[in-house]
Amino acid sequence: MGRPDLKSNDSRRALNQPHLKVSLEYVDSILDYLVQSRINMYRMSSDLAPYATHPDMPHFHSMVEDSRYELGALGAKARALDIRLSFHPSQNVVLDTPDPELLRKSVWDSTSRPEMLDLMELGMKPLWWCMLAAPMVILRQPERDE
Repeated sequence: MGRPDLKSNDSRRALNQPHLKVSLEYVDSILDYLVQSRINMYRMSSDLAPYATHPDMPHFHSMVEDSRYELGALGAKARALDIRLSFHPSQNVVLDTPDPELLRKSVWDSTSRPEMLDLMELGMKPLWWCMLAAPMVILRQPERDE
């Protein structure tokens, strides 16, 4: 199912300056397809904002804020079309890791998706995984040798 010409995210490599704004244009086209196909739920790519939380690429870190207007417009369109949008955490998010550095990176990586959903003004339903994950981070602190 689907159309092979529809892309889910800007998958260009970092040297080619991929951006969330390009990904949002792709999702806008996907919303049109979903309406035509009478589908009212879409799980967006966890790579929607490429490199937005990459620790070694700070020049990408502001792309969510830089795309505030576009995120709001896409959220308004999704609401008008009654299409529910959500994310899954990326494969790099490991909230039950005993490694404190991986846990720190996982928590940071998890912040961009709720921020995007917030700017889309989609309400709390898409954030269920974030709300479930937060207590795990608090409860599953790595044991420390003292």
